[in-house]
Amino acid sequence: MAWKRPLISRAERSSGMPVDLLHNALGDGIPRLAPFNGLLEDDEDMCDDANRATSLEPVNFCGNCNEPGHRIIQCWKIGENGFVYGCGVCNSPEHATERCQGFPQDTAGRFDILVKQRGALPPLQGKFWYPLMWKYVRDNPGVGTNHLLPWTTEFSRTILHPLCNEDMNRLLFARNNPQAERREFLVDPATETWDKAKETYLGEPKNWYRKIAEEKKAREEAGTGKTDRTAGARS
Repeated sequence: MAWKRPLISRAERSSGMPVDLLHNALGDGIPRLAPFNGLLEDDEDMCDDANRATSLEPVNFCGNCNEPGHRIIQCWKIGENGFVYGCGVCNSPEHATERCQGFPQDTAGRFDILVKQRGALPPLQGKFWYPLMWKYVRDNPGVGTNHLLPWTTEFSRTILHPLCNEDMNRLLFARNNPQAERREFLVDPATETWDKAKETYLGEPKNWYRKIAEEKKAREEAGTGKTDRTAGARS
């Protein structure tokens, strides 16, 4: 089937869709995800019974949100801390991605799953993507970095928690549309580019981990005694 293009004006096609244009991403111009038979309403009238019978394919169900039409590697539904839970490799909700037997052993394969396939999406829970990309770019000076990057968890919580399921499905449609252009995706300003991501995460990963440790120590000294695994974790 041919995916329908989201209705986004030429003026909005910049390096990415800024946050204040979120309403355009959720507008009526973006149709919902295809139902179980893989057809949108407008398509059904153009298919005869024979074509409809032969077009049926097994439906993917997401191991995270249990919705049809996508898998965990494409999912938007986040937990309270802004991460998407489950395995981006085998689609299981029972373990994190890096604990899967199918998780690549090479850095390039891991980079593809944790970074590239999660571009303009909330990060997968588990292994932090930024140190992985830092090491990969450092060890491969010629590697391209002009691609979408995962959101910070802060951005994920801000954008997705207020949304109802119907709106989230519309966002999923736009993000997972194979014909959509990069300019049509909703990007996190903090990770809009690799340079922005390095600024957000303070350059070398050790600087970020030092900041997190200092914040944790400050909370403990303040008498909170509270360990919040999401505090400061904009991964």
